[in-house]
Amino acid sequence: LVRTMEWELETGRPTAMREAPAPEVCAIDLSADGRFVAALRRTGEGVLLDVRTGRLLSSWGHPRESVTSMALSPDGRSVAIGTYVGCLGIEDLSREESYGAFPRGMVPISWMAFDSSSGTLVLAGGPHCRIVRADLSSMTCEPLLAYDGSWTLPCALSPDGGSLVTCGAPGPVRLWDARMGSPLRALPSPPGG
Repeated sequence: LVRTMEWELETGRPTAMREAPAPEVCAIDLSADGRFVAALRRTGEGVLLDVRTGRLLSSWGHPRESVTSMALSPDGRSVAIGTYVGCLGIEDLSREESYGAFPRGMVPISWMAFDSSSGTLVLAGGPHCRIVRADLSSMTCEPLLAYDGSWTLPCALSPDGGSLVTCGAPGPVRLWDARMGSPLRALPSPPGG
């Protein structure tokens, strides 16, 4: 279930709590060329679709513990799946099999994106706002950056893999050099956040 709270703006008192079923799809991603879309359920079942025709190209269904994030490779041939307990699995969609899994360690994995310029995967998550770069050929992770904040929330990686934007709670929106892990600047946060 997903729980939402409503507050009275004047007093800050809670006025209502609503519960609704959790959404079936917890993560989606579009391939770099816009030809494929992958959709993933929290339980680990997913599909790869042709954007132009809507045709099902592949599906997978390996049970996973509380899926939190997903990234589709630039060529649409594999998908990385992150979980709340910090597991990272890779699915080869052309052969419909799992070909690797990183050990637990970054809890939870809240965001990920493939860097097509380097062939690596950039991951964010856990307390203390950690960002790592994962090399899929050697199945190793290298720390990229960490910053003050309680949790890593939304992130975005530029198409060339050179810039990363992060938003931690609490904290400003930050722009980083994604290759060096060095801060470039803090950007104004949206009002109220």
